[in-house]
Amino acid sequence: MYYLFYGEDTYSIQEKAWALAAKLRQNPQGEFGIEKIEGVSLTREIFLGAVLSTSLFTAKKLIIIKSFLRENPDNDLKKFVAENLGRIPKETVVLFWEEGVPDKRSALWRALNRPGRTQYFPAVSGTALSQWIKKNVEMQGVKISPAAVTKLEVFVGGDLWRLNQEIQKTANYCRSAGRDKIEVEDVEILVAAADNTTVFNLTDAAAARDLARALRSMYQLLRAGEDEIKILAMIVYQFRNLLIVSDLVAAGCQPAEIAKKAGLHPYVVQKAQAALRDYRSGDLEAIYRRLEQCDIDIKSGVASPNLLLDLLVTEICEK
Repeated sequence: MYYLFYGEDTYSIQEKAWALAAKLRQNPQGEFGIEKIEGVSLTREIFLGAVLSTSLFTAKKLIIIKSFLRENPDNDLKKFVAENLGRIPKETVVLFWEEGVPDKRSALWRALNRPGRTQYFPAVSGTALSQWIKKNVEMQGVKISPAAVTKLEVFVGGDLWRLNQEIQKTANYCRSAGRDKIEVEDVEILVAAADNTTVFNLTDAAAARDLARALRSMYQLLRAGEDEIKILAMIVYQFRNLLIVSDLVAAGCQPAEIAKKAGLHPYVVQKAQAALRDYRSGDLEAIYRRLEQCDIDIKSGVASPNLLLDLLVTEICEK
């Protein structure tokens, strides 16, 4: 038996993987084992020994192979795996765990993509993220105000790993204070704003043509240990949101409808609409093309990533 779990929401993938392991562990006959294999290191010999072989001592075993489709460059190996999925012993369950979306044109994807065995875990946002926060707060035995939910979303975003930690920390704080409800003040005291808030500051400063503030926000991200590629990706994400919101505004959509169609939190829509007032027609498209070129330049080594980001932010502010 084999499964394919893939997507950006790695937190939920892990939860589903552990649920699968718990189900297999209920088998009363023999022992149960779990083995993890990094997909980039997988070889034909490892696949033959770990996956296709049987054990005299383990009745059931779960083998988790992470990021094989996306990170292993050996296409012959992928073809071999696809051709031998039918040889997996009945007592072995193989879980292919992919962060992001693999190449759906490959033979291995077509072999793995079966109803009931494949599940996509997209990044959690919008209403789904609000519901996730509320559910996980309830699991801590406390409540949370709507304003505190919104503040968590703004501060942390869709990073469920960090959200889980921040919810536990804030819930413990409230209980120690003799309270059973997380308020917005608790989040402001205990949860530091994530990088996306700084990126909001950067894009807001760029829209206002405030180069000094924009560069200050960028350097804040660099000092926090973020690399240039990730900073660029966050800037691209923000301007993509601006383009989406701009198109929906032009189509006559109201804020609530924009949030629903775009899968964005209403606060993000509000910030985007405010920023759009400072852009002229065609500015966003030109900036987005410039972002694409910066990505190419950084990956091609045209100049130092730091210098390229400096030039990019300067050009955005001067548009």
